[in-house]
Amino acid sequence: MTNTDNRRFICLSSLTVVGDIILCLSFTENPTDDMIGIIAAFILSVVSVILIKKCAQLWDIKEFKYKQPLSVAFMLVAVLLLVTVAVFTVYNFSSYAANIMLSTKEIFLPFVTFGGLAAVIAFSDKNVLLKLSLLLFPAVVIFIIVMFAFSVQFMNVKYLLPYKEPDGTGFFKTFLPLFLSLVASAVPLLVIGKNNKKRSFVWSYLFGIGLLVLCIVNTLAVFGGELAATLSYPYSKAVSTASMGEIFSRLDGFLYAVCFFTGLIKTSACIFSAVYLLRSVIQKIHP
Repeated sequence: MTNTDNRRFICLSSLTVVGDIILCLSFTENPTDDMIGIIAAFILSVVSVILIKKCAQLWDIKEFKYKQPLSVAFMLVAVLLLVTVAVFTVYNFSSYAANIMLSTKEIFLPFVTFGGLAAVIAFSDKNVLLKLSLLLFPAVVIFIIVMFAFSVQFMNVKYLLPYKEPDGTGFFKTFLPLFLSLVASAVPLLVIGKNNKKRSFVWSYLFGIGLLVLCIVNTLAVFGGELAATLSYPYSKAVSTASMGEIFSRLDGFLYAVCFFTGLIKTSACIFSAVYLLRSVIQKIHP
């Protein structure tokens, strides 16, 4: 791929990595376990993605007797996973939109609207998805940095320091969902970025994780792990405490845009990849 293609892919991948994770952030009452779990999830997810990419490359070049039926089976499993991730992403954003943005418990309208828009983008040309990611990525980065910067005055560094003994239970509660979400994000990226090198995947995850670190620090430094553990959408609550003086009394609009853009790209990437794999399966069965 060209350098431009790589830039677009990195932008798409970074947005996909962030996805709906910022809405699903959860913490325990043990900040030490939270910190260890988050760091472990970040490191192991990057390692896992590199290994998965390497295995996919080896699979493409190896030839053996049952390769085609096994490939079909793997692709069907991947399609099921992609559909599941897409549905959960739409559900997570729709629930947030209904409860926080629209102050209602009815998620049907945001679910259909958001999912329909993601499907329209997914069924468009692949370049549409890549170009849209290239346009949205700078906005997401700027919005997250702005929200972090104007939250600094409400932060307390002591909340980021471990002051409890790790007990292991909190570690798995924090580590497992974050790790699984990060690894699941790799599935559409392996399809869309089939011809990209491992370096592109590494940079994608580093950018995405960097944005997530800002969101996590923003949340913990404002509330502390113990209070954050009691809140629904803790990152959203942390952002709502910040302001830009007379310009914006609250920064919720920036957060809404970030959640919408990242969730939209992640859902579209999953749908696009699922359709692509289904077509590949049909071609293998009926060449």
